[in-house]
Amino acid sequence: MKLSLLSIEGNRAYEKQNDILPIRAQTHYLTEQFLYYLSKIDLDGSGKLVICFEEKPEDHEQYICDTYFHVSLYYVDRDVLERFRTVQQDNMSEYFLDIIVDVCKNIAHSRHRDEAVIRRIEEAADQMRANQYELVIPQKRLSKTSDDRRWRAEVYRRLDLHGELWYAELEDKRTKNVVRHELTEKYTSVSLVDFYKKAAWEGDRFVLRDRLDRETFSLPYP
Repeated sequence: MKLSLLSIEGNRAYEKQNDILPIRAQTHYLTEQFLYYLSKIDLDGSGKLVICFEEKPEDHEQYICDTYFHVSLYYVDRDVLERFRTVQQDNMSEYFLDIIVDVCKNIAHSRHRDEAVIRRIEEAADQMRANQYELVIPQKRLSKTSDDRRWRAEVYRRLDLHGELWYAELEDKRTKNVVRHELTEKYTSVSLVDFYKKAAWEGDRFVLRDRLDRETFSLPYP
């Protein structure tokens, strides 16, 4: 099974007690970018990998692979947790990316994956660093041309250290003028891939719908 979900989960009680933004939310932009660059890879047969950013319970193994539910858990080392307190904000992206890379490489080695898998993990991280942890993903499945061929709506998903942001660009095919429209008013730390699942021109409106076919955004002709 290919890896399709990745998250870093902290101790929620500790985060709440110390007024810390949840680790999962802090690292959403990193885990989603990493999955994008590392698409269609099989690490250990699991579709979901949770990196546990908390002290490992004494009765737990550091690495758990549930072959029935196809979910894997991996607890980070204690020294990695302790280092978190001293990491400067400017270095936080690199700190968490190193955790993701180390965990994935450790799993790949434990499952005797070939060196090509290791190289793909390293290359994914290199691409993220080269792009300064920013990524804009055109949503080709949501980009549509109006029935009269005059308007073209392109949808984009942006991931950066602020989180996730979606927007659409409406192009007048005659004048080539492009106007940007924000789909989300502010950044979020939740994937909106299923929230913007379908797109179509309905009469004089460009409409986006979720996986349940509910309208989530509409844009009329200018």
